[in-house]
Amino acid sequence: MSNACPRCGAMLARVHRSLVGRAMFRKVLACSACGYRARTWRLPFEKTATFVFTRYSRCIQCGSYRVRRLPGRDRIDSRSNHPLSVLLSLTLAPFYHCNPCRLQYHDWRPVQPSEQPETRQDSM
Repeated sequence: MSNACPRCGAMLARVHRSLVGRAMFRKVLACSACGYRARTWRLPFEKTATFVFTRYSRCIQCGSYRVRRLPGRDRIDSRSNHPLSVLLSLTLAPFYHCNPCRLQYHDWRPVQPSEQPETRQDSM
């Protein structure tokens, strides 16, 4: 979605949403010249679907692939209480940590290869 109004070509600005609007739309843009409103719909269970239907582990909250596997639970960062993470914890799935949102969650899938930290090999 571009920031130009499709009717008059003026710039669109973000507007505040009501509580119902937050549940239905990701963002609402309005044209100050003609009053046109552009809305981006929120899909139901979008975060859960992106978490479930991926090959590699990704954050259950923000969807980032920048995660790392933890040897055990870190007591400082918060732990996910998403139903899928709780279910995976019952199967003794390992902990993963999301760097952008600092969330810990359970998952059986591996980390995406491009996001794994590179190991240094010193040649002698």
